[in-house]
Amino acid sequence: MKPLEIVERARTIVVLLVLAATALIVFTPAYSEGQYLLSKYVWVAVLVACLAVLTLARFALGGDVRLRLHWLNAALLVWLIWKALSWLWAESRPLA
Repeated sequence: MKPLEIVERARTIVVLLVLAATALIVFTPAYSEGQYLLSKYVWVAVLVACLAVLTLARFALGGDVRLRLHWLNAALLVWLIWKALSWLWAESRPLA
């Protein structure tokens, strides 16, 4: 297997881990206990740093670095903007 393929597979695994770790933060029963919230943020930060390193490694090995546009990416972006804007009219801003 070529080094670029190994980096690409590792990047795919890290992306899935980032998605799973992020779900732990936004899942309501998971964030009700405040003492565990910092460790979840640390895991997400470590995984995002790993993803950045793997992206740079992919670029160094001759791969292209681009954001692939997909309708799911657009839907996620709209959802993130909606969540950010809903903070403005939320009755309880820490819970928005």
